[in-house]
Amino acid sequence: MKRTPKAPSPETSDDADTLDRQFVTALARGLQVLACFTVETPELGVGEMARMLGLPKPTVWRLCHTLQALGYLVPASGTNLRPGVRILSLGYPALAGVPITELARSELSEIALKHMSAVSLSIVDGTEMVVLQRVQGSASSLGHVMGGRFPIASSASGWACLAGMERDQRSALIAKIERTDKRWSTLGAAFAEAFKRYKKDGYIINKGRFNDEINAVAMPLRSKSGSAVYSISSGGAKQIFTDEKMRQIAQDLQQARDRLQRALDLS
Repeated sequence: MKRTPKAPSPETSDDADTLDRQFVTALARGLQVLACFTVETPELGVGEMARMLGLPKPTVWRLCHTLQALGYLVPASGTNLRPGVRILSLGYPALAGVPITELARSELSEIALKHMSAVSLSIVDGTEMVVLQRVQGSASSLGHVMGGRFPIASSASGWACLAGMERDQRSALIAKIERTDKRWSTLGAAFAEAFKRYKKDGYIINKGRFNDEINAVAMPLRSKSGSAVYSISSGGAKQIFTDEKMRQIAQDLQQARDRLQRALDLS
């Protein structure tokens, strides 16, 4: 089940530069336009983006015109637009500059091949997770793609990051999730139960909360400063990802997590 893509909040718009004179509203809006495009919405019209961002259509049209002129957007079907090849110059160098992605790849590959599952490394970004690295142990593995985004509120990765945060940091993020994701009124109780188990077992279990057909297991990694919170996770079809299977995978995830933290001086 695909989630409906949610564009970044346009709260950094008209009033932002009255609060911060160094804030460039036009730049923020341009980046918000690019963030509208996801795996689920590879093509969009100007009107659709205007509704997603809560901005006037003429404003979004000018932003898109500029991004087209620079090669970051290109024409698609009809009057739609899609990201151009040049946008890769923004994303891939950034990912390549994060050492943990390469260090994690061999660790993820070993687990993926052993359990024939999908294994991912993700990081917190606002109220969402972003996939930094992903390895699939079989062609039928379910889940996300590199660069994909998904909500903290319903995912094993998101719950793991919440579990790994300091209390104040976790409370602040949960408060933000409550304001932006109405499902938390239900999902919050499920996370609380998973958090209890995490404190006992050291890993998070999420059964069918992100997708009815998927179970997943995850655990957090934290940078030494606490400024970056990652998760390492594995998920798959609920018929295969039984409690025992997830317990076995959790043991391997924990060993991989510990090696990564030592290698990167994380903890």
